[in-house]
Amino acid sequence: MITNLRKIALAAAVAFALCLGSQAAFAATASGDIIGLTDLATMGAVRPNTYTADINGIEEEFTLQIVRLVEDASGAFVPVGFPTSADAEKVTWSHNTPNMENGYIITAKALPLAIGGYYLSVDTYNLVQTLGPDSWRATDADGNYGDFSFVATAYNAQDTGQVSDIQIEFYDDNPTISPDFAAGSFTTVNGNDDYDSALGDVGRSWPTPLDAVAHGTLSTPPVITTYHKVTDTQDLQDIVDLNGNTHAPSPATERGSWLYAVYYPDTVTAGTYNRDPVSEVVGYDDYVLEEGALVIFAIGDYGDWKLYHSYFPDVIYRP
Repeated sequence: MITNLRKIALAAAVAFALCLGSQAAFAATASGDIIGLTDLATMGAVRPNTYTADINGIEEEFTLQIVRLVEDASGAFVPVGFPTSADAEKVTWSHNTPNMENGYIITAKALPLAIGGYYLSVDTYNLVQTLGPDSWRATDADGNYGDFSFVATAYNAQDTGQVSDIQIEFYDDNPTISPDFAAGSFTTVNGNDDYDSALGDVGRSWPTPLDAVAHGTLSTPPVITTYHKVTDTQDLQDIVDLNGNTHAPSPATERGSWLYAVYYPDTVTAGTYNRDPVSEVVGYDDYVLEEGALVIFAIGDYGDWKLYHSYFPDVIYRP
């Protein structure tokens, strides 16, 4: 039997600060601009735009409520409806992770939104075919988009697994032009280095980049002193370096969130690392960390996709 785990809850206009753990980089930053698409039904959830099911269980059904996001004068991201039902129904879907087979988009129809305009009601399945996140992108007729992850994890094996030979770097600004404030190399990273304590959430049955952050407090010598998560989420709030300095985003500025990317060594050219594009479209506590990864965290602007690619070019070089 398919269980609908998400009931549509229409609400009045709600100011929304994007979940720091979500990773899709949107397309604009100025006040009044549409910056992307999101699922109104998951705003305020532990993992917005993320739909988790048990790899050992049965398929799950989810109803997404797709709306646009607008940045207001305060810098908050506010949901708005599509002007017409036809605008909502022009949303198209593309597959970010074609090697995965979890998410399926079934039907979609435009419905009136209580805050005005229309939303796109989308019936989807998580068929839990492959362990890990399966990312899909919704794009409207104007090119605004959002990424949505259908994650299969083992409910009976949360916060497990181990991966070897991991490097990590932390930056206050653009990694291509600024020095790191912390960096290290780990023989292993464990899936329980960061324990998933968020109420109502389901931990991942593999090590993630967030586990690599946590391992920085456990390694010998340590790389960072500690880190904090936003209450009741798996999102980074701040990182405290070995000198006791706290590094945190500034929501009132253009460095308002933690961005991350994962690189792997080039198989031919020594010192060359290639960015895994999956790390751009899924959250840092959903991504499946693999052997040999270089994980980079930096404070930046979640809403500016151009900035993301300047932070994390396709290819980087390390000695």
